[in-house]
Amino acid sequence: MMWLTWRQHRAEALALALFVAAVGVLLLMLGLPMHHLFPQGAAHCAVPPLDHACRDGLTQLQQSYGYAVPMLILFNLVPFAIGAFLGAPLLARELAAGTGNSPGPRPCHGSAGWPSDSPRWRRRPSC
Repeated sequence: MMWLTWRQHRAEALALALFVAAVGVLLLMLGLPMHHLFPQGAAHCAVPPLDHACRDGLTQLQQSYGYAVPMLILFNLVPFAIGAFLGAPLLARELAAGTGNSPGPRPCHGSAGWPSDSPRWRRRPSC
């Protein structure tokens, strides 16, 4: 069963792995120069009495890398994009195959490739 699942979804899984790897490389390339602005580490600048090096580092971070804040806000939408671009073809495949559309009487539970949210023992016997 696992082989069949991998066989059906390997293109989506590989595309997701490549996307995550590309985002990781991008963040690494952008983050290393930001990290070098604070020679003693960013945690040293979290303490309220900021020294001159921390103030200079924070000022340069804001001036040189101001674009990073909107980019990080957009990263919150990445899970939704992954769900839309990978989930939609999987759902369309189930609907196109007619999963759950048997020629007999229609069941009272889910009509696609997934069951309804009620357990079997709670379903009405008239179904």
